[in-house]
Amino acid sequence: KECKDLHRFYSGYGEAENCIARKKDAVRTFRELAESISSANEKVEEYEREIAELEQRKVQMLDRLLSDFELLDSIKYHTILKGRYIDGMSWRDVAKDVGYEEKYVIKLRNKALAEIAKKKKTPNDTE
Repeated sequence: KECKDLHRFYSGYGEAENCIARKKDAVRTFRELAESISSANEKVEEYEREIAELEQRKVQMLDRLLSDFELLDSIKYHTILKGRYIDGMSWRDVAKDVGYEEKYVIKLRNKALAEIAKKKKTPNDTE
Protein backbone atom coordinates (compact mmCIF):
# COMPACT_ATOMS: atom_id res chain seq x y z
CA LYS A 1 0.00 0.00 0.00
CA GLU A 2 2.82 2.38 0.84
CA CYS A 3 4.35 1.73 -2.56
CA LYS A 4 1.10 2.59 -4.29
CA ASP A 5 0.79 5.74 -2.23
CA LEU A 6 4.34 6.71 -3.08
CA HIS A 7 3.70 5.91 -6.72
CA ARG A 8 0.60 8.12 -6.75
CA PHE A 9 2.45 10.86 -4.96
CA TYR A 10 5.44 10.70 -7.29
CA SER A 11 3.21 10.50 -10.36
CA GLY A 12 1.39 13.55 -9.11
CA TYR A 13 4.64 15.47 -9.43
CA GLY A 14 4.82 14.75 -13.16
CA GLU A 15 1.13 15.50 -13.54
CA ALA A 16 1.63 18.79 -11.69
CA GLU A 17 4.56 19.60 -13.99
CA ASN A 18 2.37 18.92 -17.07
CA CYS A 19 -0.50 20.89 -15.60
CA ILE A 20 1.81 23.83 -14.88
CA ALA A 21 3.13 23.73 -18.47
CA ARG A 22 -0.44 23.71 -19.87
CA LYS A 23 -1.44 26.58 -17.60
CA LYS A 24 1.67 28.58 -18.60
CA ASP A 25 0.78 28.02 -22.26
CA ALA A 26 -2.76 29.18 -21.55
CA VAL A 27 -1.47 32.28 -19.72
CA ARG A 28 0.85 33.07 -22.66
CA THR A 29 -2.06 32.67 -25.10
CA PHE A 30 -4.35 34.85 -22.96
CA ARG A 31 -1.63 37.52 -22.62
CA GLU A 32 -1.21 37.60 -26.40
CA LEU A 33 -4.97 37.83 -26.79
CA ALA A 34 -5.18 40.59 -24.17
CA GLU A 35 -2.42 42.53 -25.96
CA SER A 36 -4.20 42.20 -29.29
CA ILE A 37 -7.48 43.24 -27.67
CA SER A 38 -5.75 46.18 -26.01
CA SER A 39 -4.28 47.13 -29.36
CA ALA A 40 -7.68 46.71 -30.99
CA ASN A 41 -9.30 48.82 -28.25
CA GLU A 42 -6.74 51.56 -28.85
CA LYS A 43 -7.52 51.43 -32.57
CA VAL A 44 -11.27 51.58 -31.86
CA GLU A 45 -10.76 54.62 -29.62
CA GLU A 46 -8.60 56.27 -32.28
CA TYR A 47 -11.23 55.64 -34.97
CA GLU A 48 -14.02 56.90 -32.71
CA ARG A 49 -12.07 60.15 -32.16
CA GLU A 50 -11.52 60.47 -35.92
CA ILE A 51 -15.21 59.78 -36.61
CA ALA A 52 -16.25 62.47 -34.11
CA GLU A 53 -13.87 64.96 -35.75
CA LEU A 54 -15.12 64.06 -39.23
CA GLU A 55 -18.75 64.36 -38.14
CA GLN A 56 -18.06 67.81 -36.73
CA ARG A 57 -16.26 68.79 -39.93
CA LYS A 58 -19.16 67.41 -42.00
CA VAL A 59 -21.64 69.61 -40.09
CA GLN A 60 -19.45 72.65 -40.73
CA MET A 61 -19.17 71.73 -44.41
CA LEU A 62 -22.94 71.28 -44.70
CA ASP A 63 -23.48 74.70 -43.15
CA ARG A 64 -21.13 76.24 -45.69
CA LEU A 65 -22.70 74.33 -48.61
CA LEU A 66 -26.19 75.44 -47.67
CA SER A 67 -25.00 78.99 -47.12
CA ASP A 68 -23.27 79.02 -50.50
CA PHE A 69 -26.28 77.49 -52.25
CA GLU A 70 -28.45 80.32 -50.88
CA LEU A 71 -26.37 82.68 -53.02
CA LEU A 72 -27.78 81.09 -56.17
CA ASP A 73 -30.57 82.86 -58.03
CA SER A 74 -31.65 79.71 -59.85
CA ILE A 75 -33.58 76.94 -58.09
CA LYS A 76 -32.35 74.66 -60.87
CA TYR A 77 -28.72 75.38 -59.91
CA HIS A 78 -29.58 74.80 -56.26
CA THR A 79 -31.25 71.47 -57.10
CA ILE A 80 -28.28 70.32 -59.16
CA LEU A 81 -25.70 71.21 -56.51
CA LYS A 82 -27.76 69.81 -53.64
CA GLY A 83 -28.43 66.58 -55.52
CA ARG A 84 -24.81 66.07 -56.41
CA TYR A 85 -22.95 67.35 -53.35
CA ILE A 86 -25.34 66.84 -50.45
CA ASP A 87 -27.51 63.93 -51.55
CA GLY A 88 -24.59 62.17 -53.32
CA MET A 89 -26.60 61.49 -56.46
CA SER A 90 -24.93 60.34 -59.68
CA TRP A 91 -24.88 62.75 -62.61
CA ARG A 92 -27.40 60.49 -64.33
CA ASP A 93 -29.83 60.77 -61.42
CA VAL A 94 -29.33 64.52 -61.08
CA ALA A 95 -29.99 64.87 -64.82
CA LYS A 96 -33.21 62.84 -64.49
CA ASP A 97 -34.26 64.93 -61.52
CA VAL A 98 -33.98 68.22 -63.42
CA GLY A 99 -34.95 66.82 -66.83
CA TYR A 100 -31.75 67.52 -68.78
CA GLU A 101 -28.92 65.51 -70.34
CA GLU A 102 -25.94 64.71 -68.11
CA LYS A 103 -23.49 66.85 -70.07
CA TYR A 104 -25.81 69.83 -69.86
CA VAL A 105 -26.31 69.31 -66.11
CA ILE A 106 -22.54 69.32 -65.62
CA LYS A 107 -22.36 72.54 -67.62
CA LEU A 108 -25.10 74.01 -65.38
CA ARG A 109 -23.15 72.87 -62.32
CA ASN A 110 -20.11 74.74 -63.61
CA LYS A 111 -22.23 77.86 -64.10
CA ALA A 112 -23.66 77.51 -60.60
CA LEU A 113 -20.17 77.19 -59.10
CA ALA A 114 -19.03 80.23 -61.08
CA GLU A 115 -22.02 82.20 -59.80
CA ILE A 116 -21.23 81.29 -56.20
CA ALA A 117 -17.55 82.10 -56.67
CA LYS A 118 -18.39 85.46 -58.22
CA LYS A 119 -20.76 86.35 -55.39
CA LYS A 120 -18.23 85.29 -52.78
CA LYS A 121 -15.39 86.90 -54.72
CA THR A 122 -13.24 83.78 -54.36
CA PRO A 123 -11.50 81.67 -57.00
CA ASN A 124 -13.63 79.03 -58.74
CA ASP A 125 -12.73 75.78 -56.98
CA THR A 126 -14.35 72.79 -58.74
CA GLU A 127 -13.22 69.98 -56.44
